[in-house]
Amino acid sequence: FRRKSIKEMHKILLDNVRGSSKNPGNFKRSQNYIGSVSSISYTPVPAEKTPEYMSNLEQYIHYDDLDLLVQSAIIHAQFEMIHPFEDGNGRIGRLLIPLFLYYQELLSYPTFYMSSYFERDRSLYISHLSNISKDNNWKDWFEYYLEGVILSAEESTKKAQDILSLYNIMKEQVIPKLNSVSGIQLLDFIFSAPIFKAEQVSEHLKISKRTTYTLLNKLIDEGYLSTDNAQRNRTYYCPQLLSIVQ
Repeated sequence: FRRKSIKEMHKILLDNVRGSSKNPGNFKRSQNYIGSVSSISYTPVPAEKTPEYMSNLEQYIHYDDLDLLVQSAIIHAQFEMIHPFEDGNGRIGRLLIPLFLYYQELLSYPTFYMSSYFERDRSLYISHLSNISKDNNWKDWFEYYLEGVILSAEESTKKAQDILSLYNIMKEQVIPKLNSVSGIQLLDFIFSAPIFKAEQVSEHLKISKRTTYTLLNKLIDEGYLSTDNAQRNRTYYCPQLLSIVQ
């Protein structure tokens, strides 16, 4: 959990997406702002001080704090206030939360996300971060953040239960209709990658392309899969699964 790994993560995250032209994998070279040009809500750390502040944050990430959830709240807030990159700071800042909790073994997998909570009332989120900088008001930030942890955990638990329920239902319904020794493997693959290409299935299951298309077409006919209807290199997806995870 070093600055180098955060930079590498940023480079991967911005590959061929919004922000890919804004120096991915490197700290900002000029001043950036939070808010619109006409209404700046917060001015982050200057570019020349970013390496120093990120070094300080790196040290704190490895500091043995008394409460890991509070520590994650501080890490996220400090990262957002530093805003070390030209673009993609929000995405990296939100990823740091599950990665830190996983690193500290508070999570079995880094699959805990607070994005929907923060985006639910973005102005409130920005306001709490700004109040830390302006008034050193950590108390309100901690209360807001920890409430988000509770709500996000409840939502994640509900999603996990819904996914498991859908898996069991589809297992009972799909496997007999596929009538194939690869049926359960295909179902497991779909639940590990809700959006996929036929080539990925063929490679993962080690079956021929012909068998792959036969199985996928059966699932489309039965209404379990949909496709983008492209002439070549089609994308397949499970609508019911996507409706849960999105």
